Amino acid sequence: MKYKIKKVLSKAIIFVFAAIIVFTSYGNAKEPPHDPVPGKIFLTTSGSSRTVEFVLNERNNSSGVVNGTVSIDWGDGTPVETLIFFEKGLELSYEYSDTTARRITITSTHLTSLRFSCERHLTSLNVCEAPGLVYLNVPDNQLTELDVSKNSVLQVLLVCNNNLSNLDVTQNTSLYYLSISKNQFDAEAINGLFRMLHDKVGMFNFFIPDASAPVSKLISVGGNPGHPYCDKSIADNKGWGFIEFP
Repeated sequence: MKYKIKKVLSKAIIFVFAAIIVFTSYGNAKEPPHDPVPGKIFLTTSGSSRTVEFVLNERNNSSGVVNGTVSIDWGDGTPVETLIFFEKGLELSYEYSDTTARRITITSTHLTSLRFSCERHLTSLNVCEAPGLVYLNVPDNQLTELDVSKNSVLQVLLVCNNNLSNLDVTQNTSLYYLSISKNQFDAEAINGLFRMLHDKVGMFNFFIPDASAPVSKLISVGGNPGHPYCDKSIADNKGWGFIEFP
């Protein structure tokens, strides 16, 4: 097996929304440092590829120091890897000796962000033991369910192009960007999701096409079976703006 680490950009969240969207902040929107919140994430891979890739980020503690560690059990019997975050981020690539399905366990003192890079390779994801998670990006995979009820500080959740048919975001009152596009939600499930969305004002302004005023939260639901029949006014009345790309 092969394993490599690359340095990644220090910002935990990077967006490229496209030229049609302009974004400005309500003054100083930078999130203050927080003390560490230990976390653990479990991922199950399909075995469709020998290689897995993902990016992890951490948050500064209250003194502004980045000193977190992460341990990874790759699920193939090799020793657990313990790593130190470089500039708040780790980009990891691991190659297995065969294409057997694996269960990967990630344990960290400061983990706030996960981006899984391998298309159609992730079959299950458990983030219930990662309460400090702020950013979760797992598009283009095979997830049929996802529990984010323990992730109350989650701000960005991108699960486009999976096999989800419902999602409970009742506890996610810090969300300001949610993409469920290209899943299996019917109209009832989408409307149910809209009703769960919080109505708090977010910390950013987003200017989107055809909107009469900027919005502070974004949601994408296109590509689901129920998209043409859902009631967007439910989310719109809570201050959410719609975009149609993940």
